[in-house]
Amino acid sequence: MASTAPSQLTILLIQGSFQLPEVYRKLTKALEARGYPVIHPLLPSLAVLRRLVEEKSRTVLVLMHSYGGLVGSEAVLDEFGWNKRKDRGLTGGVIYLFFFAAFVLAEEAEYWTSKIIDQSYAVQTTKLTRAAYRYIPSTYVVCGNDQGPPPQYQEMWGKNAGSIMLRINSGHSPMLNKTDELVNMIVEAAHGAIKNAY
Repeated sequence: MASTAPSQLTILLIQGSFQLPEVYRKLTKALEARGYPVIHPLLPSLAVLRRLVEEKSRTVLVLMHSYGGLVGSEAVLDEFGWNKRKDRGLTGGVIYLFFFAAFVLAEEAEYWTSKIIDQSYAVQTTKLTRAAYRYIPSTYVVCGNDQGPPPQYQEMWGKNAGSIMLRINSGHSPMLNKTDELVNMIVEAAHGAIKNAY
């Protein structure tokens, strides 16, 4: 297994909802130990990715867990794609997407969100405007023992996205109990993306 990171590849981690960054600390430390800078914003937004790509010319792998699959896919504009930027004579860009136990939906699909307003839940539906897997290659890791989004749904989402499909014998949070196995999958995907790009 390769132990060093491809030159200048940065990982942008988009976490699931109802989770704090502390839940991902074991994963981020393990990736950093393998040589990968990890950016993990508490509240991810388009601005974070734009800064990495356009201002810092970073080559980025977007790592998405659970609900973060919707947030991340929505944030990756077509113009941020590594190949698109290369064709324009620019460096950096999003080179790969990595989903694990992540929600992955098509454009115009509706999904619901909830938040507490005046001590009660308010539910609203939101439509996605883009699906980054259409123009960025990806891997999807199905968590076989997940008690959240069922594994069969994860299989469907990954296949619909045209992702490379992998499986891990884990519940919804493999970054906690299958950290090394998950890191190895991410590292292999990163090396493959760089190899294919160059």
